[in-house]
Amino acid sequence: MRYSIRIFILIGLLVGSISGAQTKRTTTKAKPKSTTSKAVSKPVVATAAVVDPDVLFKTAKDLATNGKRDSARVILKKLTTKFPLYYDAYVLAGRTYAWDGNYTEAQAELDKVLFLKNDIKDAYLAKMDAYYWDSKSDSVVAVGNRALKLFPGDSEILTKKAKALVVTGNSIEAEKIVKEVVKKDTSNFEAKSLYAALAKIQRAVAGEYLKESYGTPRDQTYHVLSFEYIYKSSFGAVIPRVNIRDITAVGESPFSKDYGFQFEIDAYPHITKYNTLYLNAGYSNSSLFPSTRLGIELYQKLGTQSEISLGVRNLNYNIDNNGIKSNENIVFYTGSLSLYKDKWYASYRPFVKFNPQGNAVSNVFVLRRYLEQPYKYFNFQYVTGHTPDEFALVTTAFNVDLLKSNRYRAGISWPFENNWVGALDLGYYNEQISKTVNVEAYMMWIRVIKILK
Repeated sequence: MRYSIRIFILIGLLVGSISGAQTKRTTTKAKPKSTTSKAVSKPVVATAAVVDPDVLFKTAKDLATNGKRDSARVILKKLTTKFPLYYDAYVLAGRTYAWDGNYTEAQAELDKVLFLKNDIKDAYLAKMDAYYWDSKSDSVVAVGNRALKLFPGDSEILTKKAKALVVTGNSIEAEKIVKEVVKKDTSNFEAKSLYAALAKIQRAVAGEYLKESYGTPRDQTYHVLSFEYIYKSSFGAVIPRVNIRDITAVGESPFSKDYGFQFEIDAYPHITKYNTLYLNAGYSNSSLFPSTRLGIELYQKLGTQSEISLGVRNLNYNIDNNGIKSNENIVFYTGSLSLYKDKWYASYRPFVKFNPQGNAVSNVFVLRRYLEQPYKYFNFQYVTGHTPDEFALVTTAFNVDLLKSNRYRAGISWPFENNWVGALDLGYYNEQISKTVNVEAYMMWIRVIKILK
C-alpha cells in the first residue's frame, strides 16, 4: 500500500509538470526573417527528465531566422512530438517551409494546427502568406474569408486579403477593404500604403529625370527633366506635364545653355466600364522637340486579365538646316496587348511607320513582377528601334537601319512612408546609326511621386 501511494504521487507530479509546460505562444508573420511575440523563457530545471518547451522553441526560432531552417525543423519536430499542443511550433515550422518555397509542406504543417485548434490566428495568417507567395491568390482570399468568421474585422487578415484581391483583378473591392482598415487602425502602415496605391488618386505630383549617355562617334549626353500634376476623378485622369531637354557634349554641364521646353497634356477619359480613351497633345518651339505632338488610342478590356488597344501618334517637326527651313510630319500607328496573371504583367506594343523608302516597325516588350502592392514592382523592358514616346528621337530619320537597334532597361518601383513613391531604371542601348556604324549608350531614369492628401 505504501509503495502504491508513492507511485501515484510520482505520476501526479510528472503529469502536472508536463501539462503546465504545454502553453500557447504567438509568432509574427514577416518574410523571410520572422520574429515571434515575446515569450518569457522558463528556467531550465536541472534534470534530464524535464524539457522546457520555451527554450526549445527559442532555439528553433533563432536557427530559423539565421537561415538554418533544416536544423530548426528538427528541433520543432521534437518539440511537437513531446508537446503536441505547443501550437507555435507548428506555425513556425510552416513558415520555414514557406520561406524555402516548399509550399505544400508549409500548408500541411499549418493544417495540423488548425486541426488541433481552429482559432489560431497566426496559423491563418501564415497560410495566407504561403498561398500568396505560391501565387495562389484565390486561396488567400478563401482562407481570409474563413479566418474573418472567427476574427471579424481583423486588420491583418483584411490587409492580406486585399493584397490578394489586387492580384486577382478585384482592385475596387480591395480598395474598400483597406479604406476601412485605415480608418480603424491608423498605425497599419501596410494598409495605408496599399490604400494610397489603390485609391483613385485625386491629386499627385511627380518629377523624373532621364539621362542617356552615348559613346563614340556620337559622344553626347541627353538630359530630360519632367514635372507633372496628376488629377483623377470619376471622369478619368488628366495629367499636364512640362519637359525640359538638353543635349551636352563631353565636359558640358546640363541645362546651362540651349535647352528646350515642351508642354503637353495626357487625358484618360472613361468611355464605358471596359473602355478607356488616351488623348495626348504637346507643343514646343524648340528644335529639341517636335513642334506639335498628337496622340489618340482606345483601350478595351478583355475580362479581368487582358487588354488590347489601337491608336496613332503624330509628330510634326520644324527643321532648320543651315538656314533652310522645312517641315516634316511623322505618323506612327500603334497598339498594345497586355496580360495580367497573378503578380505578373506582360505587354507588347509595336510602332509602325509607312513610307516610300520602306516600312519601319519598332517593338516594345515590357515584363513586370508586382510584389505586395501596385506601386511595388520590378520592371524589365526591351525595345527594338525608336518609338515616338522616347525623347531620343531628335531627328525625323526613323529609318529601317534602326530596326537593328536594341535597348534593354530594368528597374524597380518602391513605395515609402508619407505617400512617397520612388522608381529607378538602368539601361543599355546598342543602336545602328548607319549601315556600318553602331553606337552604345547607357541610360538612367529616376522618378519620384508624392501622393497628395
